[in-house]
Amino acid sequence: MLPNDTESAVHALLAAPGATLDERHFDDTARAVFSASYEANGAVRAYCDRLGRTPAAVHHWREIPALPTDAFKQADVAVFPPEAAERVFMTSGTSRGVASRGKIYKDAPALALHDRAVCAAFERYALPDRARIRILVLAPPPERVPNLRMAYDCALFRARYGDVGSDQLVGEQGLDFARIEEALARAEADGEPVLLVGASFSLVVLFDYLRERERRYQLPEGSRTVDGGGYKGRSRELTKQEFIALAGETLGVPPDRVVNLLGITELTSLYFDNVLHDAATGRVRERFKPHSPWTRTMAVQPETLQPLPRGEVGLLRHLDLANARICVALQTEDMGYETAEGFEILGRAQGAELRGCSLAMEQFLEAVA
Repeated sequence: MLPNDTESAVHALLAAPGATLDERHFDDTARAVFSASYEANGAVRAYCDRLGRTPAAVHHWREIPALPTDAFKQADVAVFPPEAAERVFMTSGTSRGVASRGKIYKDAPALALHDRAVCAAFERYALPDRARIRILVLAPPPERVPNLRMAYDCALFRARYGDVGSDQLVGEQGLDFARIEEALARAEADGEPVLLVGASFSLVVLFDYLRERERRYQLPEGSRTVDGGGYKGRSRELTKQEFIALAGETLGVPPDRVVNLLGITELTSLYFDNVLHDAATGRVRERFKPHSPWTRTMAVQPETLQPLPRGEVGLLRHLDLANARICVALQTEDMGYETAEGFEILGRAQGAELRGCSLAMEQFLEAVA
């Protein structure tokens, strides 16, 4: 278990999503969370011992060892026993079935951190200009897919922030196009803004469906989309700019209201584009994903996993204090770069770019054997 004061420090950061980023406070809190996790989390402790990177040897948050994402497929990673979990999220499936999927356990305190972190970020970056909105969910309900993190989060957004007329628009066969078009037409008719939220590929499928039928909507001012994942449709993959253009062409949603989010099952926090929040506060900047007071992201060299200077492309490593009850640092296979106030993701690493991750996984397996 984590000490109460450590968890309280994380909750204090979550309570102020718009606070000025304080590097020293983040560093102190991150190292305290890492130290507590090291003591309580057997998988983390074994890995850190294997690397010789115990809390006594870590003097800055950038030195905290990051678990490779595949570690969750090989070990139970948490500060509590798996049987205490109230919910279990799973990573994407493979041809080898459920046994090869990573399991992320959430007990009641972990779920409390989860809900608070994702809602704080959603309010700041998806709803900076209003408290509630009509939410159209393009994802299945969590009752149907209890292990899908996106389904849980979308249901949470609808429950917390959904106005009258909010709806779940995925049926047994996938997107319910008839009901989606009814909802879009209703929004046009009554002038009520809507927020469409779901997987990026679901929105791509919707865009394609509307284009093929030469149907166009002009959603009311204030409407927006929030998508998570890659821009892949039924038979093609879009660039980010093509996705943004299609949102405008088919739904009438302007670029600064097309918000992409990065959600990683093994982590707790969500990472949203800055554009809608910037528009609401009168700022004009390039599109990127800002840090929250409780998160930091950096890029590391793909072969050595050593930190790279800001702006250089490498593998993304995330520190998420809201993930304190699972693991505070995660090494991903995503390529991207660090910016002055956040990061940008470019896509998945391929082939030789994963050499460092492969070595890290070998070291993890040696540690927990």
